[in-house]
Amino acid sequence: MTEVTALTRQRALVAKSIIDAFRVFSVVYCGTPKIGDNADHILIGAALMVGEADSRPMSATDISEYLGIPRATVVRKLQQLHQMGHVYPTIAGRRTQYRITLSDKPEVIEGAKKNIQKWKMLSRELSEMDAQNGR
Repeated sequence: MTEVTALTRQRALVAKSIIDAFRVFSVVYCGTPKIGDNADHILIGAALMVGEADSRPMSATDISEYLGIPRATVVRKLQQLHQMGHVYPTIAGRRTQYRITLSDKPEVIEGAKKNIQKWKMLSRELSEMDAQNGR
């Protein structure tokens, strides 16, 4: 298998993993495997999961910068997620940070931690392959 083919397969694996994770978030938090209508909620939930996995709760500004979504949109979506019972705010000094509500879904956080570790490993591998191919 050529390096380019291996790189293409690695990228496809990363993309499939991301879509599968989005479907899990959508089923757990939105009650449907359809991603389209819930994309903002899913992305924000995923960002919060990254914060949880890194033991670093995120503020609306953190999420906005991390995802490249306007802060006003993040705040509105966080309010919706809070009303639905999926996130809760905590005050840390002058910052409001958000945590994902997973007390009734521990398998989701464990699965997210495993996926994050897998994605970090794949990301390193892809970066190394890109460097070897002069990208």
